[in-house]
Amino acid sequence: MPIVSVSIPESLLEKIDVYMEKLGFVGRSEFVREALRRMIEQLEAAGEGRERRTWIIVTVTRHDEGSTADRKVIEAFHSHQPLVRALYHQLLDDKRCINIAVVEASALELKPLMSTVRRIRGVERVWFMPV
Repeated sequence: MPIVSVSIPESLLEKIDVYMEKLGFVGRSEFVREALRRMIEQLEAAGEGRERRTWIIVTVTRHDEGSTADRKVIEAFHSHQPLVRALYHQLLDDKRCINIAVVEASALELKPLMSTVRRIRGVERVWFMPV
């Protein structure tokens, strides 16, 4: 089996170790392989073609002093306005916000939006799934 080297922040590695033990995984590699399998299953279920479908996109952003992540995420959704059917923004706590978007797009149309959002510094999490 080929070996792939991946850099993981310490905070994420700590969480992997916690859930690895809770869920009974033998090692980190097994845990990561399962996570990748699940993501690939999700992507395959979503389709790869030009067929349009409805997606839910959820982002968690930091809005610490000086952070512009939240504004940039909202701007990214606005710049893809023809695809966005609804956008909800809410403070989670004094340091984080959540944005939930309902998007109607093919996987090909969704790719530039997801790429933009994932590159924004200060975005803690991005989830997406087909409805």
